[in-house]
Order: sequence, then structure tokens, then C-alpha cells
Amino acid sequence: MNKYSGNQIIGRQAESHKLQELWKKAPATLVAFYGRRRVGKSYILKAFAKSKKNLLFEGLEHQGSQKQIEWFLKQFTDQYKDVNLKNMVWTDWSQAFDYLTDYLNQNKKNKIFIVFDEIPWMACGQTKLISLIKYYWDKYWKYLNVMIVMCGSVSSYMVKNVIRSKALYGRINAEFNLLKMKSFDSKCFFKEKRSDFEILNYLLLLGGVPRYLEEINLSKSFDQNINQLCFSKDAFFVNEFDKIFFSHFKEARSYKIIAQVLAEKNCDLQQLSKKSKISSGGALKGYVENMKSAGFVGEYETADRRKKTNLRKYKLIDEYSRFYFKYIEPNKKSIQLLTKNNIFSEKVKIKWSQWLGFAFENFCIQNAEVIADQMGFLDKIDYFGPVFHRGTEGFQFDLVFYRTDKVVTFCEIKYNLKPLGPQVISDMETRMKKISVPRGYSTERALISISGCDKSVVKSNYFDHILEVQDLFANNKNIFLSSK
Repeated sequence: MNKYSGNQIIGRQAESHKLQELWKKAPATLVAFYGRRRVGKSYILKAFAKSKKNLLFEGLEHQGSQKQIEWFLKQFTDQYKDVNLKNMVWTDWSQAFDYLTDYLNQNKKNKIFIVFDEIPWMACGQTKLISLIKYYWDKYWKYLNVMIVMCGSVSSYMVKNVIRSKALYGRINAEFNLLKMKSFDSKCFFKEKRSDFEILNYLLLLGGVPRYLEEINLSKSFDQNINQLCFSKDAFFVNEFDKIFFSHFKEARSYKIIAQVLAEKNCDLQQLSKKSKISSGGALKGYVENMKSAGFVGEYETADRRKKTNLRKYKLIDEYSRFYFKYIEPNKKSIQLLTKNNIFSEKVKIKWSQWLGFAFENFCIQNAEVIADQMGFLDKIDYFGPVFHRGTEGFQFDLVFYRTDKVVTFCEIKYNLKPLGPQVISDMETRMKKISVPRGYSTERALISISGCDKSVVKSNYFDHILEVQDLFANNKNIFLSSK
């Protein structure tokens, strides 16, 4: 088992396996590794580096080029005990890379694992450093025994200026977009000390973000933890939103406005423009694309996939951000004023049942591959996500699977504390009548709920699949697809 504290890492078997395959594959390998902050990119790379000869470099946030070079030199000095390094002064990156090239030439016998962590910071958000890396890769490094990983949290920079850059076109051997953890890996943080129901509630608020789950005190109840972490003065999650948004996005204010709008309602681009008061031209589209790359926003198609259309709806899918806008930000004054309080129990928990329903729907979308695996058709997925028709409010179904075996599986998602009765069949049948299915496709109905359903629903055989909370944490050890 892996762990994000101590010497091991929870989950990430697929990423670790792929890194190992790349390590064995060729003498020289160039890799791009990116994803939002707090998901464990640096930790995975450091853990992988432990058994290998390595050099690990990390950029400094909000520092200029000269400071970055000086910090690079200091890190080199700390890791490679060359007395000459202490007396060196580098004023440009070519001096740093010349020295790195000499080092690699002197150590040809041993393959070396090198990480440029937070390379967007190292590059000061520009492209000059990437162009220089291209030069040194082409002239020197690709002929040496080295694996170089360029890692960054600013996903928009990594995609645009590293993965899709003209400078590195055709040179990157592999790219990793590290996402939040699946439900079954997230459960490992709880060491079997808490119930599936309680773990689910944590994930509805915080998502499968390793750094967030580390904050949970397993000796305290859910209510105690959330009140302390989210509603206490200077607590971790009170100001976390501003920290991550200012770190990810240059124009943080505009991005925050978009997030606030989508926290209230799913929108198409025109609706989003009207509510955010940001022109629907290139700027807004660019903002949304950057938020998608960073894993904060999801984009979904219309229900009828036979028709070509540009209609898309956008949804805030980051669990913590949704909870922050709904409950933390509106209570910030009380949080900062009161040394001791019980805001969660007194102001949030008593009226959040509807919010939990929406959060559970979002959780199921984020863990759609787990659900498909439990229902036995993971390898048959063509497309999954919410579906809707033009002109309708919200989504008709929050999770639908279009499958390569000509089946469409519609999922009814319910956050229910008691077993569901026959009414759930009536509700679903009403919505099924409003949905068009591609010609030649069969339909299946699935019920995904917290507390299952009563015997009458089971005996009716109306649902082809029925999943309860424990099924959402099961792992059949299949290799999961990337979310589409």
C-alpha cells in the first residue's frame, strides 16, 4: 500500500508503473508531468527517485529569473558535493545547463533521474527556458543516459508551452496529467478506522486530493474535523481557495468570478458570460479552458450525440471549491471573529441535505470509471457524463454511459439515508420518456444510492444495476481509463 506521509504513497500504481517502464525503455527520456496543486506530483517523483541516482530541482514561486538561477545553483551544490560549485556564480541558464551537461557526461555509466519541478516558476511563466531545454536536449542530453521530467502545477502553461510547444514537438516521450485519486485509493487514508458513509462525506467536501485528506484527524468524528478544518479561525481550508487560485491563475479575480457562477449553476458559454459579465469571446473561453486543464471545471455535451453541435455546458467539479463558495466564504466573518464556535453543526449541517445530493452526483461523475467497473462494462465505455437537451434547465441525467456494445446506461443517483421505495421507479420512468436514444441502441437503468432500496424495488427488476455506498469504494484492480 502507498502513503502520502512516511515512506510510501497511497495509490498511483498506474503512474508508478508507467514511470518505471519509461525508465527501462530508453537511455534518454523526456517526460511532462502536470496537474493541480495538492495532488502529490512532487511526492510521487521524489519517491520514484529514491532508488535511483537523481538530481531534483524546484522553482521558486513569484521570483525573477536571476533568483531562479541562484536557487538552481544552490540545489545543485546541496546535492552534488563539488567544491567548485560553491565558488561559482551563474547569471544565465546556459551556464547552469552547461554545468549539468558536464555532470551527465562524467556519470554516463549510471542512468540519472532529473526533475525540473514547478518549471513554470523556473521559467517565470515565459518560454525562453523551454526553448533552451530544447537546444540542450537536441545537442547533448538525448545522447546521454538520463530521464528528465518537467513538472508543473500551472496546467495551462504545461499544456501550451511544454506539451504542445513547437520547441518540444516530437521530443516528449510521455505526458502525465495527475488527477485526484479514485474513491478506493482515497479510502486508504482512513486505515479502516471510519465507515464508508463517513469517508464518502469527506470526499463529497474535499475530493480525492491527498494533501487535503492528510489534514483529517482519524481520532475525531466527521463533524469535529470539518468544524475544526473549515470553520475555525486560520484553519487550513478557510483560506485555501485563495491560495490555490492565486497560484494557478494570473488573473485570479476573473477566475474566481467564473468559479462562483458555476458553483451556483451549470452554464453554457453564453449564460456564463452573462452572469460573470465577462465577454464570451476568446478571454472567457480561454479562462474556462485553463480551469478545465487544472481540474476545476468539467465540460459536457448534449444528450443526443448523433447531432453535431457546439453546445456545451460547464460545471464546477472541484469538491472543495463548491463547498467553499456555499458554506465557508459566506461565514468567513464569523469564523475570524469567534475563537470557539460550532458553525458547521449550527449553520451548515442542519440545512445542507440538498447540497449533499448535488455533491453526491458530482462524486459519481468523478468516479464514473469505478462505477462502470462495478457494473461490468469498464472496457465498453465510449463516452460518459451528464446529458441534457438544448433549452433545458440543469441535466436530465447526471451520469449516462454510452457504450461501444450499443448500450446506453442511464444512472439514477440518490443521496438517501433510508432505503428507496417504488417512487424512485416512477421518478426515473418520467425522465426516461424525455430522453432520445440513438437508433440501434438498447437501454439499461442503474440506481446508485447511499442506503440502497427496499425489497419491492429489487423484486421489480426495473433496475439492471443497483449500487450502494460500499460498492463505490470497491477496486477490481482494473486499469482505469482517463476521464473524458
